[in-house]
Amino acid sequence: MKVSSKDRRPYETATSLTQQLLDFSQDNLEGQLQLIVEVEIDQRFSKRTNCGFVFEADLVSSVDHRLVDDDKFIFETAGVLPVGLVAGQEYFVVNSNSFSFQISNTQGGVAIGLSDVGSGTHQVSEAPGKLRISDRNIFVGNRFYEARTNFPVISRTIGEWLSPTVEFSSFNLKINNTDGYLNEILPGGKYFSGQVNKEINVKLGLRDVEASYFNIFRGFITPVGGFKRDTKVLHYIARDNFDRLNEDFPNDVFKEADYPKINKNNIGQVKPIIYGDYVNSVETEGNVPGIIVNGNDPRLEKQEVACTLTIASPCVVTQENHYLDANDKIQFTTSDSLPTGLSVGTDYYVKFIDANSYNISLSSGGSNINTSGSQVGQHNTQAQDFVNIRNVISATVNLEFNTSDVWLLRSDNFYRINSNDIVNVSNNNYFEVVQDSGVTKIDTDNYLYSSSDVFLVKVKGENLLSFSDNVIEQARDILKTYGGAVSADFDANWNDFAGKVTPTESATSNIKSRVYIGDKKEALEYVLSMLEQVRVELFISKDLKIKLSSLHFDEFVPSPSYVVRNFDVELGSTKVSIDERNVFNRVQGFYDFNPSVGKNTKKTLIAKNQASIDQSNITLSKKVEFPNLYIESDVENQVQEILRISAGFNEFIATNLTSRALLLDVGNFVKVNIRINGTVWENVPMMIREIGYHPDMKLIVKLWSFQMLPFLGWEPNYEGTTGGYNATITQE
Repeated sequence: MKVSSKDRRPYETATSLTQQLLDFSQDNLEGQLQLIVEVEIDQRFSKRTNCGFVFEADLVSSVDHRLVDDDKFIFETAGVLPVGLVAGQEYFVVNSNSFSFQISNTQGGVAIGLSDVGSGTHQVSEAPGKLRISDRNIFVGNRFYEARTNFPVISRTIGEWLSPTVEFSSFNLKINNTDGYLNEILPGGKYFSGQVNKEINVKLGLRDVEASYFNIFRGFITPVGGFKRDTKVLHYIARDNFDRLNEDFPNDVFKEADYPKINKNNIGQVKPIIYGDYVNSVETEGNVPGIIVNGNDPRLEKQEVACTLTIASPCVVTQENHYLDANDKIQFTTSDSLPTGLSVGTDYYVKFIDANSYNISLSSGGSNINTSGSQVGQHNTQAQDFVNIRNVISATVNLEFNTSDVWLLRSDNFYRINSNDIVNVSNNNYFEVVQDSGVTKIDTDNYLYSSSDVFLVKVKGENLLSFSDNVIEQARDILKTYGGAVSADFDANWNDFAGKVTPTESATSNIKSRVYIGDKKEALEYVLSMLEQVRVELFISKDLKIKLSSLHFDEFVPSPSYVVRNFDVELGSTKVSIDERNVFNRVQGFYDFNPSVGKNTKKTLIAKNQASIDQSNITLSKKVEFPNLYIESDVENQVQEILRISAGFNEFIATNLTSRALLLDVGNFVKVNIRINGTVWENVPMMIREIGYHPDMKLIVKLWSFQMLPFLGWEPNYEGTTGGYNATITQE
């Protein structure tokens, strides 16, 4: 008999985790899949290994160092390190093997050259430290993971569609410390340095093959309730990278230290952030308000301000918060008589003492005036030289500011400010208005400032080059600038959506967006709301990238390669529910946020799906907000596409899939071909909305069924289908 040479247990020799291997393992009901977790801890708790240097080969030699390429590490020494190396400084491992490695200043970078071997005893250790644990004792590569936990279900989600609410994925980890091994990193221990914001990584892979492991969760220990302990167990709660992105912004606020004469009501107000085009498709008078930052300057309106005068040498004028500067020109008025030495109608110059008092002179920088005699009545000062009205438009350096289109709003009337009176423009986000110049007239009078005046301007915001109006790139820039993300955090499909030009209703490259943020927001939540307006969603992928998914019919997959059959589903785990939150058949869009009034100012005609109304015998209406969109046709397209989805019969299927599904991710499409009792899905495409990794190596999923929702390439032709890409939408 001839014996086959085919590997009957490929999982015992495989070096990577592939779909073919998962299929084989599930078909044969065996495999060697494993979960491991790494918890960041204080570097001082890390294992130290003695090391030496081979300068001819630029090598660090160390037996059992257990470092691999891209690891960060530090040197410690009782002597002197080779020239150029610094103890305690973080370096990266490159070109490693079991006994040696080279050093780089950057991850994957060029190896540092060595010119000597130093002297004394040296040690190397991983930085930061990592606590490596699993639910069993296991070596992965040359690293040991100790049995100290039982894994919970580890979940990730794309959240609810048409909802800007952030849905964090979280991980609850309990670590056994009955033996007290970890006491040194706990409060009272010599290596304790706090737990908040420490990183936790959970990985799934094959046996001891380090290259086969991939992250299924990466998060950080939360500030509130993120760490607890009892006498036996350490309990960590971590949230995914979304938690870090959801920073409050804008961060720059108006401070009295920066604007000493700002009105008190404006102190603490955020400096607005602007993206996009507020020059075109705006009201004639503009939408964007300037924020006056010298509203308390007494020279703005030449107001009479009460004061007290001393009869002394020199005379001291007292006024609480006078806001005058040295050499400002004033005159006195009185209800009766001033002290000897002062007279009504004479110009005096301020000699600053403090915020509440000053001396005066008859010339700029001149000698102090002395007073004598007596005084009667109430005295006032009046500033004599008008000052410009100083306006801040935004914190952002703007691409364009139209100085010929600045408008004054006074009561309910608008007046154009002559461009000659717009001066000292800086970064297109600051300008000053000259008053009493004789150029700008209010009716027939020279323009003079009044405390209720508001200036409206036309600007183009942050310069994103050719993408300045692009909603995808605006969202990405907000996450990078204010959420702390970096370019490497983003999946490549952001570029695809930023450049998408067809079809018209989903051409995110051509849908114009603008952003005005004048009060505190949370960066991630705001970005989610922007993307929802063009039917795009954001989530953290299994590759730990910030990735986009869409509700564009043209992006749906009619024939997914992954097929779910009855034997892929855990018996009794399937539950069906209807999407009751987003069921409506009549919609009106509200759009074009106007910063000067603080609300959307336009609305579309009401769109409806009459077939859905007739079928359900009820009209379900919804208002949908599009504050960042301002082109009517763009909003009407989004309203109609949203209605085509919502008016369908949308079902969610929650079920447990076998380990064969472990390489799937949120946003993936699968083809479902199963029969469970009287329920049948025959080759129905479904999208994964939520995913959970179970320690028993099964995948807990929530699927969005397209059984009653036709799209390009998928025509279910069921009776009662009212939604889908070809649904008829009419307007009232």
